[in-house]
Amino acid sequence: MKMKKLNKLFDNDFKIVENKGKILLVPLAVIVLTLIMGFIHLGTRGSFMSVGMDFTGGYRITIKLGATLTDDNYDFYADRAKNAAETLTKADGEPYGLKIADVSSQGEGGDAAIVLKFLPIGSDDEMNELNDRLQKRLTDVIFLLEAESHVFDGNVVTVTYGIDLIGDYPDNIAENLRKNGFAAGAPRYDAENAPKRVSFALSQADIAGREADFVNALSISDAYSGEVSNGGQTGAVVSGEILARALLAVAVALILMFLYIFIRFEFLSGIASVLALFHDLLMMFCFMIIFHIEITNTFMAAVITILGYSINNSIIIFDRVRENVRNMAGKRVAGRVAKPAFIANKSVKDTVWRSINTTVTTLIMIAMVAIIGVWDIRIFALPLIAGLLAGAYSSVLIAPAVWAALKVVFPGKEKVVKEKKQKAVKENLQV
Repeated sequence: MKMKKLNKLFDNDFKIVENKGKILLVPLAVIVLTLIMGFIHLGTRGSFMSVGMDFTGGYRITIKLGATLTDDNYDFYADRAKNAAETLTKADGEPYGLKIADVSSQGEGGDAAIVLKFLPIGSDDEMNELNDRLQKRLTDVIFLLEAESHVFDGNVVTVTYGIDLIGDYPDNIAENLRKNGFAAGAPRYDAENAPKRVSFALSQADIAGREADFVNALSISDAYSGEVSNGGQTGAVVSGEILARALLAVAVALILMFLYIFIRFEFLSGIASVLALFHDLLMMFCFMIIFHIEITNTFMAAVITILGYSINNSIIIFDRVRENVRNMAGKRVAGRVAKPAFIANKSVKDTVWRSINTTVTTLIMIAMVAIIGVWDIRIFALPLIAGLLAGAYSSVLIAPAVWAALKVVFPGKEKVVKEKKQKAVKENLQV
């Protein structure tokens, strides 16, 4: 008896259509937040949204910093890299005039990196030369190992660094000193007892008047802490074809889904479902803009996945809408006229838990992938999570409300069910 009262109370309060204005406030708020964050990104990162070279064309260069890169020092490294790129000069000292189109972070932990993207400014041969010089320039600027201190003891100088001088570090330091005109002897290095210190035979008198040059000569490229890699080029023609195919895939998917809903159910259900799908697409793009995640082919794969998943939730609800329309349309049910709003609310109530349970179980699995997966997997899983939430919201709340509003304007004609079946429906509703 208590369950019957609870169901009746839930039925009375479950007014999706009547609260459609409040429901639409949520996506509207997301759009406003997207615009705000987009302009913030435009001012701080130079781009409203991060569009991958898959679609824009151009060149990419990646600075792999690993655990060295943190939220606190990201701006420092990003600004340093951008400045080094845009002040790059040719062999004769003439500036290239390179402009960085976008600076973004990629990966986390040991995979963390900074990615620079820029458009071509010359022929292929000129760009190959530019990329080689830029790669070396960024390596020299970003991965610079500087001495913390140096102490002279007679004709021997001992230099201390902040890290262990592994590999060729000692020899590279000695070589760099010689290149700068300091007659440094062979390095004396104790890897076990003093791994951060190296000594050279060098007279203090040899650096008189050149102390600043000497300190600069002690700084070498810290090649072991990361690397700069050339990400290659995507041509404008190729990127245009990729973008056209991606948009075509989305358009074809929407058209086929609309035709399926139209054939399986009715025209108005198809319209409502497609509008809900547009909502899902918009929310996924908003998510990518808010968090400035790069939009690539991987994102387009996530979009196609969500289109298929979201339409499944809509089909569940509109299958119940069709059944309730045939059984209740224009009739008095439980003391009220079964208008489109009542039918939509009732249909959502009948199927809401099925939709929620399906979404939650899928969301758990995708969330696990996003948490434990590598970066390349995460950039596929993260927009999927946003799409799942948007799809559940639109299927349960937006699509039925749109259908009810359209049904009032275009009522059409409904099939009348047999009296015996109608009686059974009434009894079921009054339980």
